Amino acid sequence: MPGERGGVPVTLASNLRLLGEAVAAALEERGFDVVLIPWPQAGHGTSAREEISPHPTVIVCDPLDEQAVEGVDAVLQAHLGPALVVAGRRPDPAWGAVLEAGADAVVSSSTSIRDLVASIEAMARGEPLMGVVERQALLRLWFAERADRRALTAQVAQLTPREREVLDLLHSGETATAIAVRLGVSESTVRSQIRSLLHKLGVRTQLAAVAIEEIARSGSNGGRG
Repeated sequence: MPGERGGVPVTLASNLRLLGEAVAAALEERGFDVVLIPWPQAGHGTSAREEISPHPTVIVCDPLDEQAVEGVDAVLQAHLGPALVVAGRRPDPAWGAVLEAGADAVVSSSTSIRDLVASIEAMARGEPLMGVVERQALLRLWFAERADRRALTAQVAQLTPREREVLDLLHSGETATAIAVRLGVSESTVRSQIRSLLHKLGVRTQLAAVAIEEIARSGSNGGRG
């Protein structure tokens, strides 16, 4: 249980086990009483819900990709106290995503242990770690990206089932010739469908269309509502 060794209790989670263990060891050397909880599995909440206390939580994710954001969200859903996310080296929309999920602050993974210790101690005292202006800027960055994803998803939704099938095959790396053989149609038919889907997506190249498909997929599978 937290607090048994007499130090400041800290709950710690990381999507990289060895990284989490290293941060936990560094904090314990500095007098913290660390409870390292397992990282939530996709589609499941944290398995250590009963261990999470109102004490500060540190969540280490590098890189902070969409899957990691989902894991952060799962930890925060079961968390009662202040939470600090240690993420990539520079602010990006994902920082805003975890702030929206309930994190109190996000700091760069380049943060020194000394500064991390100071942040945890400040959290334990109830002091804010991130200014309102900075939080709002990161949230706006995330909201803008989310809006863009939704717009692209809406564009993809305009495609006919056959155009979507062709786009999926392009996304898989198939050529127009291979798609024609696979679908049992002429290559000219496939090229006509490609021209149509490019027009609907508002792009000129197949590469750009595939990029939109990738973003739309991530928006529907990993985007936050």
